[in-house]
Amino acid sequence: MYTCIPNLIYMATMAFGIYSPEGGNATITNKLIIEISNSHMACLATASDNMITDFELYTFNKKEALDFEKLFVGVVAKSEVFSKTYNDTKLYINNEYALLVPAAKFDKEILDDFLNVAFGEDQDSIQHYDSINTGLNLITAYRLSGECLKVADHHFKPQKIKHTFTPVIARLITDPSNVTLIKVQFYPLYFIAVVVKEGALQFIQYFLYQSSDDVLYYLLSISQRFNLKTPDLTINVSGMIDLKSALFSQLEKYFGNIVVDEADKSKLLINVDEYPSHYFTPFFNLAL
Repeated sequence: MYTCIPNLIYMATMAFGIYSPEGGNATITNKLIIEISNSHMACLATASDNMITDFELYTFNKKEALDFEKLFVGVVAKSEVFSKTYNDTKLYINNEYALLVPAAKFDKEILDDFLNVAFGEDQDSIQHYDSINTGLNLITAYRLSGECLKVADHHFKPQKIKHTFTPVIARLITDPSNVTLIKVQFYPLYFIAVVVKEGALQFIQYFLYQSSDDVLYYLLSISQRFNLKTPDLTINVSGMIDLKSALFSQLEKYFGNIVVDEADKSKLLINVDEYPSHYFTPFFNLAL
């Protein structure tokens, strides 16, 4: 099922609305998962066995996001996902204001000062941190919008809050097949790149881009910085990238091995066959 609602109605545009017939009549489901960035909001519902029953993706621009309360109220008014009750809720923050810190060096008492040094002062933000449970002994330290948290608390009261970097790293590092690669997750207007070299995490960062040349420049710069030989390097891509686009053609030209990370359909009670399944991989992985 695909639904597109014009911005004029309630600011945010629904890019995808996909629902399971099995879960469509249920009023109480197991878990609600929300991911919020500066340009999108993803909403997922899961059954008691963690199978995904509903998925909605809304997109918006910077101007539309200025009044997040109004934007969110508009989403709730049109959303099928928010028409149900959930036993558990999780909120993921997907923004650029995040850093990895060795657990041995982390001190929550100076977290505010630490993030101020990294990103400048911001009186309206709230500081938060996650432990990455992979044996890496790393902490994700990050900021989130105070308004965003206030709206979330009012509408769905998340029991857990995490940065998107945390599950991305945990999933990547615990897979023994990931020896040396650059993992790239594409979203509207930006991408996240993660570098693993000889099984060790090297780097994760958020990149804004406007053209395919921007993406290519960043990825070539990353490969040079970490001395990754491009003919032998694996680039793992997923998210909002068209495999017939100029961007994907350029990636194939400059990097010898491109792997498309397809969504695991065995974990879905929704039918995504109408679309390239790699579009959904970064979002579905938050629930799996």
